[in-house]
Amino acid sequence: MANVTIAWLDEEQTIIRTHFGDPLASWSQHEAAGERVIALARTVSHPVYIVTTFGPNFKGPPFNTGNPFRSFEKFMGNLPPNVVFVTNVGMHIVEHFLVSMFMRIHPRIQVKAHHADTLDEALALIRKHKTQSTGA
Repeated sequence: MANVTIAWLDEEQTIIRTHFGDPLASWSQHEAAGERVIALARTVSHPVYIVTTFGPNFKGPPFNTGNPFRSFEKFMGNLPPNVVFVTNVGMHIVEHFLVSMFMRIHPRIQVKAHHADTLDEALALIRKHKTQSTGA
């Protein structure tokens, strides 16, 4: 698959990092990556955070290779309930706005999308969410 890396970012297996390194040729590649993330999140029962990063050469699939909204819905609508936080790192703010709006109006999506400019910023957002969630 077009240089997509999906792995736990921490030893506690609470943060899944998905990294899209190269352009995707089709929306089916995006869906396959989403299925891998969902499968990994289901291997644990505790809260899971997802961080998605993009390489400098990344481009989304061409629109004529599938339906981006259906692909996105297939991923976000099927996240297991233990996924509590999704962050896109470095996504153009207009793209982030569209993703956030789609998530707000879709009835099956229960998790909010967050935006960060850097991986460090995304990890800080996750630490803050973990602290607020545990009351620590």
